[in-house]
Amino acid sequence: MKICKNYLSIAFIVFVVFLYSPQNAYCLDVSSKEVVRNFYKWYIPKIFDKKDAFFNDEIYKYVWACTVEKLRLDRKRATLGCDFFTASQDFDDKHGLDTMMIYNPIPINKNTSVVCVDFYKMFGNESLSLAVFVEKKKGSFFITKVESLRDHY
Repeated sequence: MKICKNYLSIAFIVFVVFLYSPQNAYCLDVSSKEVVRNFYKWYIPKIFDKKDAFFNDEIYKYVWACTVEKLRLDRKRATLGCDFFTASQDFDDKHGLDTMMIYNPIPINKNTSVVCVDFYKMFGNESLSLAVFVEKKKGSFFITKVESLRDHY
């Protein structure tokens, strides 16, 4: 019985140390989540207005410059098969800000996290799930990559 209590005590101490360790402090940072939320609030109306947001310089507030330049080049060459930020060819008015659910960031390392975003259709249970990679560069958070989770689960 005494050995069992010792193991429980050690397990509890390890749990508490892990929970409050400095390396996990960045897990609680919500700035990357806010960047993703603000980006989609800016970007989605552009889709419905048929405006090409890739060539609007305001995109640099949310998306890393290297990513923007690559997307602009791909857009000029017409090599993008679907919208990069929604991973969809048919993002329609049934999707939208009203159906957007943004989850807490999942840290990859000190400067990079993944923010999962779901867009649910108003009628039905179909959803569009995205993994948005956000990196801290030059003191600010920027979107660097977006992946569809449709084929991954």
